Amino acid sequence: MRAIVLLCLALIGGPILIVTGIGEYRNSKKLMAEGKTTTASVLKWDETRSRKGRHNYYLTVLFKPENGQEMTRRTSVSSDVFAKGVAEQTVKVHYLPSDPAIFQLGETVHTQTGSITAGSLFFLGAIGVLGYKWISRSSKNECADAVSTNPSGQDEFKKAA
Repeated sequence: MRAIVLLCLALIGGPILIVTGIGEYRNSKKLMAEGKTTTASVLKWDETRSRKGRHNYYLTVLFKPENGQEMTRRTSVSSDVFAKGVAEQTVKVHYLPSDPAIFQLGETVHTQTGSITAGSLFFLGAIGVLGYKWISRSSKNECADAVSTNPSGQDEFKKAA
């Protein structure tokens, strides 16, 4: 039952991750092409640690877009950007003038492909498991059909009599 639930989650979650990942990818490409740069003040920083020991870094920053009001946003960052932001209390912000809510922190803008990759792996993995199950089930049915259509044990008994 647990395997069926995980399979369904991968079949549904994979495409959802792919679709959201495409949006992230487009936004990052747009940010590379049309983005403006400014300096943000670091208001707060958080470092969390997962059960598996992975560190997640977050910065809360205040920046003022070219034609807008000051914005305060919290976002996940790499360990390098986190260390530099905490040490200097400022960080570079790359944002879209048309939509300042789309931004990245750091010296350069990075293309976002993680969600597309993860979604593709989940979906293709689920399809692979389904294909394996289908092939193994059909080969079991063929073996069962061969045994049930040729009851050789009864024929041998008749021949001996």
